[in-house]
Amino acid sequence: MIRIMRCAICNNIIIGSYYTNEWGQAVCSSHSPVASCSACNRFVKPTDRHLPDERWICAACQPSIVSQPWHIEWVDKKVRQILAAKGAVIPAAQIRMIPPAEMARLNGTNQINLFQPGLTYTQQTFNPLSSTQQHTIYVFDNLPKVQFAGILAHEMLHAWQNERRISLPAHLCEGFCNVGSYVVYQAIGNDLALHFIKRLEQDPNPVYGEGFRKVAAVYRRKGNLTETMNVLTQHTK
Repeated sequence: MIRIMRCAICNNIIIGSYYTNEWGQAVCSSHSPVASCSACNRFVKPTDRHLPDERWICAACQPSIVSQPWHIEWVDKKVRQILAAKGAVIPAAQIRMIPPAEMARLNGTNQINLFQPGLTYTQQTFNPLSSTQQHTIYVFDNLPKVQFAGILAHEMLHAWQNERRISLPAHLCEGFCNVGSYVVYQAIGNDLALHFIKRLEQDPNPVYGEGFRKVAAVYRRKGNLTETMNVLTQHTK
């Protein structure tokens, strides 16, 4: 039986060479170079949303873009509930959505890095009797809700570690935070969440990818984020 494929961009029957992706989409090679959604990696059409920072948002992701304060509040509440159920009660934090260019400036550079969509800043104030910490979490703007939730979970676990003055090697610190993303994606469980889980599991980065796989192995045994952290801190003493 001959399989007939239609191009995801022009909708014509594909004849000859073509490109495919993990979503099962196919695109005529004549459309090269083919752009992909910055969130889900689906192919995008010229009519899809193209941001000034060169990100693309496909038609599947656009309806769930986090854009309003109440969107942030809703995701914040849900992510906190998921992480608390797994043993991590997150401290209060201000959440700010910012464009990639502003994120770059916060990181001390003019070079936009789309692979760093979040940042946590903890300010500690000392007085004679005690000290207080204020956490600010920065997340890229124009992200679909599922992706925003996963990035927020990662940054929340940075705040959680800072609150407890936990200092781990970079691969364990970032790996633990990525387990937070993993926990949230598991709880959501839709196709986009599974896409991001696959990204975590296959990430070749020695800090974020290898660190995640090492910490995830501990988490799968313990099933609890605090108990996972206890194992990590004991092994690094």
